[in-house]
Amino acid sequence: MPLVIMITVSLTLLTAVVMSRQSAHGLSARRQIGLLESHHVKRGIQGAIDAWLRRGQSRPFRERIGPDGLIAEIEVSDGITPSATGTEKVRLSVIDAQDKVLVDFSGLQGQTLLDARDFAGSFKERSPEEFARQTRTLGPVAVSAASASAEVLSAALFAVTESANEGSEFVSSVMSMRGAGPMNPQAFNQAIIDAGLTPEKQSKLLRLVVPETSLWKLRADIVRGDTVIDGYDGLLLTEGRGPRMAGSSGSQRRSAILTLDRRKSGVNSQP
Repeated sequence: MPLVIMITVSLTLLTAVVMSRQSAHGLSARRQIGLLESHHVKRGIQGAIDAWLRRGQSRPFRERIGPDGLIAEIEVSDGITPSATGTEKVRLSVIDAQDKVLVDFSGLQGQTLLDARDFAGSFKERSPEEFARQTRTLGPVAVSAASASAEVLSAALFAVTESANEGSEFVSSVMSMRGAGPMNPQAFNQAIIDAGLTPEKQSKLLRLVVPETSLWKLRADIVRGDTVIDGYDGLLLTEGRGPRMAGSSGSQRRSAILTLDRRKSGVNSQP
């Protein structure tokens, strides 16, 4: 009888181990499939953004943003998800994400690194209570004059002048321009000139504050029929009217998705 019990226990343990391994293999396979599907959709979203940008290269990005941040709604006849059986739409919207100070200096070198350190150090010293709320780890060193807070703009100015008073009218001028409508690059440049800074300080301030935004929070909804079936959130880096960015394959593109993560909530909601 003891031998029978031992054999039964051994068989039970062996069965449990086999089932556990099968379950682990199943989870690993599903995870790999999920990663492949996510990669497929991300490439589709990048392609949709590049196609949209090519259709209106002569206009600044901000001028092409519609109500509620909508930039495009693109129909894909054979779908964008692996499970598609027909037409799906990619609905893309953005909001300005260049209002915060960069605090991760990975990959920065030379003058760009010095500028970033000066800016972040100035902001932490002048507004320690805002430092955690108004900083970021990705994107360009410069902040956008169209969205940065007065505290952030003041920190940029202090990083340039090391004075609490020199050029102080620059911040108030920028805030006034924002209240009057979209940021005008010519008026922005004039505000820097009117601040009475030396040419060297003007150049540094232009490296820390820019009139045109290039970093955006991206929301991508995958719509089938009238239902949002999937969604992704991330960061989009766009170029203005300058040189294009090189893509990973050697091709040229005017945008790059820095991050794009599948949304955990909001799926199956009405658009």
